[in-house]
Amino acid sequence: MKLYYWPKTRAFRALWMLEEIGVPYELARVNIRAGEQTLSDFRGVNPMTKLPALDDDGVRVAESGAVLLYLAGKYPQAQFGAPIGDPLRGLWRSKSANSRLLAKRRTESRR
Repeated sequence: MKLYYWPKTRAFRALWMLEEIGVPYELARVNIRAGEQTLSDFRGVNPMTKLPALDDDGVRVAESGAVLLYLAGKYPQAQFGAPIGDPLRGLWRSKSANSRLLAKRRTESRR
């Protein structure tokens, strides 16, 4: 798994989540100050030239929210979201309910 990243961008969200989940990943720095996001190598990963982007063995995901949803779905044991099929999944995906729901789910799982 490779995370395309640059400090002080929304890519930090994905980096933080990968660290919390504890899975191995490669960090590929894309210097946005030097315009590296516009080079053809990165355009192949994300034609929109935005960070973060994630390449998971050919599955490419871009934009921080999409990357976080992908990781939450791939690693349900980390409990960063409601699993597929859970009636609370729609609520979890709502930005306004996200932090409250995660706190509730984690509290319930510790009982």
